[in-house]
Amino acid sequence: MKPAKVNIDKWRIDLLSAGSTHLHQYYFWVGLVLCVFYLILTPPIQSPDEQNHFFRAWHVSEGNLYAEKTEDKRLGGILPSSIKEQTDPFLRLKNCDSCKISFKECVDFLNAEIEPSKSGFIDFANTGFYPTLNYLPQAIGIKCAGLINEKVGLAFYFSRIFNALCWLLLTSLALKIAPAFQWQLLMLLLLPSSLALHISANQDLIVHGTGFIYFALLIKYASTSQKLIWKNYVWLSILLSVLVAMKPTLIPLCLSF
Repeated sequence: MKPAKVNIDKWRIDLLSAGSTHLHQYYFWVGLVLCVFYLILTPPIQSPDEQNHFFRAWHVSEGNLYAEKTEDKRLGGILPSSIKEQTDPFLRLKNCDSCKISFKECVDFLNAEIEPSKSGFIDFANTGFYPTLNYLPQAIGIKCAGLINEKVGLAFYFSRIFNALCWLLLTSLALKIAPAFQWQLLMLLLLPSSLALHISANQDLIVHGTGFIYFALLIKYASTSQKLIWKNYVWLSILLSVLVAMKPTLIPLCLSF
């Protein structure tokens, strides 16, 4: 008796063709697992200026659209002193390969109480001039953490978690929009440096995520043989305006039109 012939093509998983319609879904779940991995392994305040980004996000979470300016022209805000006291010890880990933290330090950070009664001016001059929109995900995370428990560590990690989720949603949308070059975009998105930055309290994720969506639209419009209509130009103009408003140095992107 001859063995039954197996139709390999029927069972073969063609990742390249599947990616055109489902790659953004695969990316979201794989990216979510990797983000959790980086969240656990990366100690607090280790990305560039993460402490000051966290301070600014906290200030925004309290309803402040702009940083406050002191008489000596420093930017900052009135914040609970405990958030600086609890994050300062982690600064010693930066640029120090031999420095380590104990499990007890992590637990103490997570259990540290927020003391609103002890507040004072905290300087975050290098992040105070960034647009408020850039800190919206972190601010929402801090607010949600406050509804659960008023702990410094909980608020910090919630700001990271909401940042990571926002990044994954924006970039998943970009992958879904792009009809080509999806795998090239995917490789950029899953770079370790990219993941490490966008699971932090950093403000760059809104700019970077919007930028990916903008370029995905450019790829989509460049790949079609149909003539672009006014709605296409409106979407590109809106995204470009948002990018330039958040980061004026991106004005040269206007040449992409």
